[in-house]
Amino acid sequence: AVGDVAEYLLETANRTVPIEESTLQDSGSVAQEGLNAAVGYDTPYACRQHEETGYQHDAGRRAKWPALTCKEEKEKCHKFLADKVKF
Repeated sequence: AVGDVAEYLLETANRTVPIEESTLQDSGSVAQEGLNAAVGYDTPYACRQHEETGYQHDAGRRAKWPALTCKEEKEKCHKFLADKVKF
């Protein structure tokens, strides 16, 4: 369930990732170890793109896309996990 939520967050974050040639989006991945999972992007400029709120992006694209996606999707993810662990 944890991996499923992380994959969902990656897919959802990719909808707003800054995009020019899709290199940043294509570098997105999920890493999971036990009950911990992380969504990340692996380009030399991923961190800068995340933090620079003054950059101009195409419509629908934004800085802080993973952090904002997590915040926006938090309730949906909590519900999904809660439903999965019910006995």
